[in-house]
Amino acid sequence: MPEGLSSPPKKLRLGRMPAGVGPSFKAWLDSTLRQMGRALGVQVQIDGAESASTGSDGSLRFKIATGSASTSLPLDVSASGIVVPGTILEVMPQIFVGATWTAIDTVPAPALAITGTGTEYAVVQVTGVFDVVDSVFVRRNFSSITHVRIAITGTMPGPADITRDDGVFKFHLATFVDGVKTAQNGHGPITGNLCDDSTETASAKLELVYAQS
Repeated sequence: MPEGLSSPPKKLRLGRMPAGVGPSFKAWLDSTLRQMGRALGVQVQIDGAESASTGSDGSLRFKIATGSASTSLPLDVSASGIVVPGTILEVMPQIFVGATWTAIDTVPAPALAITGTGTEYAVVQVTGVFDVVDSVFVRRNFSSITHVRIAITGTMPGPADITRDDGVFKFHLATFVDGVKTAQNGHGPITGNLCDDSTETASAKLELVYAQS
């Protein structure tokens, strides 16, 4: 080889991730490939990876898609923040973009503001008006639903967010760790109803029914 020219880098190419691969395996593979790349001095290419980046120490980091059909199922959340259109309680959810809330079936599709740093949750907020009997009992169906919205937050919804007396409910849809999705809490369309909590305080639990996927 002529003096002053370096050898081309060695490359290791892996096929597309098979269907059904879970988040824990993908995280393990990500770590393994980064260590292998550093040890062997090779460039690693993964068919089907959503993106790849190089850290300041030369380590590789991949966002790896599952390779399954789930990415096209309603309400699936991608690493880019796009949510596949699907209804929740027969309402098309909205995402806040710019200065307005935009339906997820809008073209071009709106995207959640995933920062890619730390643990982030895609959370659904359902706001509705109860149909109350004698000021103490909540009927199974909302009198009306004001809106259904999806947003990114650093806090996982808890039991207090799913049993309410004000008609404002929150529930978990997906989890991202440093920009990599580690959980998708079911797909849509999501239906459900209200269940009075028997406290005679016009309080109810939102019971959700997820589509089979």
